[in-house]
Amino acid sequence: MDRLERHGLIERRRDNSDHRVFRLYLTEKGREQNKRNHSSWLGFVGDLLSPLGDDEKAEYLNILKKLDKKALFLEKMPKKRVKTMLKIARKN
Repeated sequence: MDRLERHGLIERRRDNSDHRVFRLYLTEKGREQNKRNHSSWLGFVGDLLSPLGDDEKAEYLNILKKLDKKALFLEKMPKKRVKTMLKIARKN
């Protein structure tokens, strides 16, 4: 975060309700950089998926959605339980 702030991409502001907390905000320069990064990322993903047909792309996106839902579920789990599940998955 320090480096992003030094480069003028983000700024820290104190939270209005809790002055112990800082919130991070993109600056105008940060928003512009984010747009460039996003465009580059979309181009990369487009190139990556180019060998796939339309049905394969749809299937791939459905799989990603399922994994994303599972990742959100795992975030809510106790870390100890997630570590145990990962150990079991690696053994299989």
